[in-house]
Amino acid sequence: MKYCKNGDIQMSKVKFQQNKNPRVLILSFGHRGGMFHYTLHFASAIQQYLPDAVLIVRKPERDDLIIGEFIAKFKTFPMFDLLTSPTPFHFIWRVLYNTISLIRSIKEIKSGNRFDVIFVPAPGYLSWILPLVFSGKIVTVIHDPEPHLGERNFYNNLILRLSLMFSDALITHGNTLRKELFDKGIRKRVFVIPHGIYKRFPKITNTSEIKPKSEYNLLFFGRIVDYKGLDVLLKSLDDVKRKISNIKLRISGKGNIEKYRELLNPVKDSVIIENKFIPDKDIPSLFLWADIVVLPYKEGTQSGVLTLAYSFKKPVITTSVGAIPEVVDHGKTGITIEPSDPVQLSESIVYLLENPKIAKKISYLGYKKGQKSLSWERIGRRLYSIVEEFSKGVKC
Repeated sequence: MKYCKNGDIQMSKVKFQQNKNPRVLILSFGHRGGMFHYTLHFASAIQQYLPDAVLIVRKPERDDLIIGEFIAKFKTFPMFDLLTSPTPFHFIWRVLYNTISLIRSIKEIKSGNRFDVIFVPAPGYLSWILPLVFSGKIVTVIHDPEPHLGERNFYNNLILRLSLMFSDALITHGNTLRKELFDKGIRKRVFVIPHGIYKRFPKITNTSEIKPKSEYNLLFFGRIVDYKGLDVLLKSLDDVKRKISNIKLRISGKGNIEKYRELLNPVKDSVIIENKFIPDKDIPSLFLWADIVVLPYKEGTQSGVLTLAYSFKKPVITTSVGAIPEVVDHGKTGITIEPSDPVQLSESIVYLLENPKIAKKISYLGYKKGQKSLSWERIGRRLYSIVEEFSKGVKC
């Protein structure tokens, strides 16, 4: 095994057979929300080039609007149950149950099948099982080289370490993130592939009742966790209101909203709170309602919400953290500001609201970039090239 100058690994001995039609398995531990959508888009992208690809997913907790079409597409679509732990005392039972459930699903599709590449669209603590039951190369998507602010704990650190340890190669969503992995001492093959655009949502034809014409609407969408900077947005809202009184901020997502109560109280008349998991059927109306999607991240890597905004032709204000600047061209496809700066954030919000032509152009360019550079069709070609590269041997 030799290291390339750019940090990649050249594998001098590859155990793969020279397959004309490589066998690929996609295994996901996510069950709903953004990661579930990511997995299905990821799998669909691969299937364009490998129709016999196999997908194993965790059973969704509720009906999903797009899962039916994927069941019809994939030749094999086993699902497995995963338990969540209400308290730490249930952790051991959860590990045992989930391990058995996953192995059963693997046995269901493994009989008579030899997989050359196993794609894992996101880290999971059951990653250690994979090298024990599969001889193929394991390629894991590392969305975050380090757990985010508010999510740094033993459990999340363990998941990341296990995934890094038991993977043969990795995928990240930006060159910045690739460098972070190398800086951490990771010496495995790391492929850089952009985060694809989400677009499989029901279309709404009548939008007249969604958005009041007399209001300017801001959307903060997704899980409410520390690193996403909701506190920064709330601090900026008072300044925005001094210049634009008819403003509404919609906070839509699951998480601990109570910790922001002190910041919410002064602006509560201008805030709509939907503190819950947002089902697929409600997502289009939320984004169509919004004039601006705000992502005031204190730190970050990439963002599925950003690709949603592109998909719905909405202007984005975000921060220059992680690999986000690799996707957002400042002043063209979005506005990027420094993290944790409520003054700069309020100025950017007012700027876009007072300049609708600029906001509209940004929306259009963001949409075009999403459809071209972030399309899953393009990503599918890249994923297929990874499979080919492993099948033939890795070259620098």
